[in-house]
Amino acid sequence: MNEAELLKTYRIYRSMTQKEVAEKLNMTHSGYSKYERGERKITLELWLELMSILNIPTSALGNDEQFIIQSYEMDFELRLYELSEDILSNKEKMSQLEKENAAKLFKTQFNQIQEEKRILLESIKFDDFDETIKWLKLEFLFKK
Repeated sequence: MNEAELLKTYRIYRSMTQKEVAEKLNMTHSGYSKYERGERKITLELWLELMSILNIPTSALGNDEQFIIQSYEMDFELRLYELSEDILSNKEKMSQLEKENAAKLFKTQFNQIQEEKRILLESIKFDDFDETIKWLKLEFLFKK
């Protein structure tokens, strides 16, 4: 089952409409439906939100941690590659200040990706919804 099918399956299982999920994500219905049709890649941040909204265990994303890690490793590498390609394509036209700004941007993006990796690896540890919301410090949302 691919991620789009998985998303749709859990949404239906939780008796929610696409519109309801989209509203919880603060996005349009049509924007959300593109994820279920596989027309958009689901980012790590979005997966974390969807896992919370639909109570999806991390084990549902694959048979083991390696599946999840490999899937997002490729996304992380692609993001860095695309940024480097953009910088390289403008290399000859860049002033010294622009080069310094590009270096800062690359470093910022690299650090952001490293943080996303750390979050991903931490989230894999939590298959249980209650443990996940504790780790994310969201217990207050679920107290009655």
